[in-house]
Amino acid sequence: RYGEGFYLKVPFLPIRIIFSRHPRDSDHVFKSRNFIKKTDFHRFHNTLFGEGVVTISGPTWQARRKLLQGFFRADTARACIGIIDSYATQWLAREEYHDYRDISDVCRRLTLDISIEAFLSPEFIEHKKLIAEAMDVFCEPQGAIDLMLPNWVPTPQWLKHKRAMRQMHNAIDKVLHIRRSQNLHYGDYLESLMEGLKDTDSPERVDKILRDEMVTLLVAGHETTASGFVWMFYELAKRPKLQDKLHQEIVSTLKSNDGDIEKSID
Repeated sequence: RYGEGFYLKVPFLPIRIIFSRHPRDSDHVFKSRNFIKKTDFHRFHNTLFGEGVVTISGPTWQARRKLLQGFFRADTARACIGIIDSYATQWLAREEYHDYRDISDVCRRLTLDISIEAFLSPEFIEHKKLIAEAMDVFCEPQGAIDLMLPNWVPTPQWLKHKRAMRQMHNAIDKVLHIRRSQNLHYGDYLESLMEGLKDTDSPERVDKILRDEMVTLLVAGHETTASGFVWMFYELAKRPKLQDKLHQEIVSTLKSNDGDIEKSID
């Protein structure tokens, strides 16, 4: 409908957003050393993601991205299948699930549960309620005023973000302390990051980067997946025939693999 790319002008603001869907453009952006992030979007989210991979740029971004992508392999993704199946089954079994009318909220809660279990250590599970509350704050739409004003102006939205961020950082610091003091090893995302950053900077700087990447993973990781699910369900709801076809394909694939989800996905 729109071709390979188009731009969108934000009403009443001097902001133009460029959209591209051609792999060539993505390849250029991700491999370019000139990928500098200085837009209002990144300025606003610097307070949230700090020095996480979403907001850093240039050679630092390339090095961090290379470090992080080592964890996202086919075998680690496959190991998450059981976790995804377990949480989805638990959600469907809940009585309150059938009374839900906000599919966006369901998807966000579900993907957050899966993200914590799949990528982070068991110690994070006890902080799940606190993390979910902070996520609700982070995912609130940013207002035009917040985009235009400098970060040091204490608007209500900024203050809410800072309070939620302190909660998140406190939870992450507790987990890092437990990991190190008890010498725990889980082979998860956090451990791979801790190993990759070890001795690369001062302990204080390493801890800050770890906190920023944990927040980035939880916010950017689960929210984007949840949004994708919401749009998929919305489009399927408008197309009953396609919905039936998809359901039949899922049932048929599972049946041919004796109900084994991992084989069905392969």
